Amino acid sequence: MRSNDHGFDPLDPEELEVDIGRRQIRERWLATYTPKALQQGAAIDNAIVKHDRFNELVGSLDRMFLLSKELRQPVGGVIGGNAGVGKTTLCRYFLDALPVHDLADRGSGVLYLRLRRGRSLAAVVQRILGLLNYPLFKVGNANLDARRSLSIDALRRRKIRLLLVDEGHQMIGQSKARRDDGTSISEYFREVMDEAQIAVCIVGGISLSELGHVDPYLESRCVVNEALSDFTLDKPWLSLVQSLMPSNSALEFKQLQTSREIREAIHKTARGNLRRLKQYLAELAMATVDARKSTPTPVELKLAYQRAFGSQELSSCPWA
Repeated sequence: MRSNDHGFDPLDPEELEVDIGRRQIRERWLATYTPKALQQGAAIDNAIVKHDRFNELVGSLDRMFLLSKELRQPVGGVIGGNAGVGKTTLCRYFLDALPVHDLADRGSGVLYLRLRRGRSLAAVVQRILGLLNYPLFKVGNANLDARRSLSIDALRRRKIRLLLVDEGHQMIGQSKARRDDGTSISEYFREVMDEAQIAVCIVGGISLSELGHVDPYLESRCVVNEALSDFTLDKPWLSLVQSLMPSNSALEFKQLQTSREIREAIHKTARGNLRRLKQYLAELAMATVDARKSTPTPVELKLAYQRAFGSQELSSCPWA
């Protein structure tokens, strides 16, 4: 007979083994990170640092958003950059921080689309229809033209002013050879700009610099050409590191900002890259908390490096 309504019998050897296994997993997790450490790491990982270049690009997106319906000329732009410099974070921040306004209804007036490798125009159109609350409209080759027109009309009627296309470099990978008329997807974006009078900002990797080789007509419409890049060891970098350092009663990281040697080591650790910097500082905060210290020592500095980037990179660890 079962001992409770949930059907668990603590005397059943198989169920007892499962319960012990769960406890062992939990103990293994707690041996890696305590809840307090995870809280410190998450605070660093979730932080959005609005450095000067970040604010400039927010301003560029603001201008595209505001001008899309005011000018007869197409409004568009390109924001390129290496992996980990904060391009997707920029897009998400712009979406979240857009104030309430009367320029659009049923949402913010901004639509965020993330391209995937090998995605067809039919898949792009279906994704846009889904984002515009048409999830049941299936798109295939037989109805592509009709669904394409429907999607552009829906964008217009929902008063979308800016289409943010993330991972836009996927368009470049789909067309290695030079073309005069672009791909089916790039042609669709041109139609969105021309027919619906919607700004299109393409965000992606550095290969976006080859957009003119794929679709010179789309490139001519995306006249705003911007980029995010890794940081050099200068004042903006030092300000970035300082803004991410934990500042509470549990941790004291000020010593990492006073030594020039340590500042250079942090830059070498992160390679000037925002994503790597966050990964390292989050691991460093967690390692320090779990060591029951308020200030990291060389032991935690090295441990954080190994946890963040793996043992294979230890040969280039500046904290060894």
